[in-house]
Amino acid sequence: MLLLIPIPAIRELAIAATIGVCVLLFTNLVLLPVILSITGVSTRAAARSLKQEEQGAGTKGVWEFFNRFAERRSWAAAAILIAVVLGIGGHVVSRKLQIGDLDLGAPELRAHSRYNIDNAFITANFALSSDVFAVIIKTPVEQCMRYATLQQADQLAWPLQQLPEIQATVSLADSVEQVTAGTYEGSAKWYTLSRNQEVLNYGAQQAIQNTPDLTNAECSVMPVIALGVGIGVDYALYLLSVQLHGQRRGMPLAEAYRAALSFTGRIVALVGLTLAAGVITWAWSPIKFQADMGILLAFMFLWNMLGALILIPALSRFLLPTSAVYKSPEPA
Repeated sequence: MLLLIPIPAIRELAIAATIGVCVLLFTNLVLLPVILSITGVSTRAAARSLKQEEQGAGTKGVWEFFNRFAERRSWAAAAILIAVVLGIGGHVVSRKLQIGDLDLGAPELRAHSRYNIDNAFITANFALSSDVFAVIIKTPVEQCMRYATLQQADQLAWPLQQLPEIQATVSLADSVEQVTAGTYEGSAKWYTLSRNQEVLNYGAQQAIQNTPDLTNAECSVMPVIALGVGIGVDYALYLLSVQLHGQRRGMPLAEAYRAALSFTGRIVALVGLTLAAGVITWAWSPIKFQADMGILLAFMFLWNMLGALILIPALSRFLLPTSAVYKSPEPA
């Protein structure tokens, strides 16, 4: 679905994530079984694994804490209630989300960066600003030079210029007017948008050559710029598949989830902590955007992990039978 978003960076992220998931599936479902079929498993490793399962290794301490959400109905209800409250709170906060540059200077950098300090000094002592607000006008291909389109841009620029926060506006219409007046010896009478399309075509072509940022290559998007005013891993799948397999074999819910914790719970915790540790180091980056993304990703990885370890048994306590439904038939 991310490929449908017309933002190159997001599309590249979607492609990279898709390739990564495909490689992961190939490795786990094809490559590892083939390698194990050739190398086999040593007797010592098999015995150690069986001994750990028999002794209930991995269910003590912190794992016993997670297993209580499957054993005790009160713990499960409390976990679900807290999750609902947090979800409602997150929705309320998201409705007040502010989008855009909220701080002075470049939002990608920290406030005490050299660039933002210099920028603050310049804007405080000179009639200049680095803040830019762009309005994008979308047209059919090769239609940005049409009179109606340029007139709309010109009419939008005028009320923007009247605002005290706006120092100047720049658009393709402004550049076309300047080129047209220059073509006619700088006559002020020609400092306007001509209704003659040939005159507009010449003016627009010269303006685009001088300032290519005023439109895109297909001449279908043009900005009016005002100067003066910033992957979650599905851990639940791993836990739930093992838990359901245990329940189908005749285990009660608590025992099946204990087996899931012993088998995949440690892997889920290891993956979550490893991913979080890998990105939390971004928090010390001098680039504020990277630092914010590091904190956000670390938060997401950890809470996805904890959410799976807590909510899977809690929801199973109410949605799935707590005792065995049936036992797999014994082989003949």
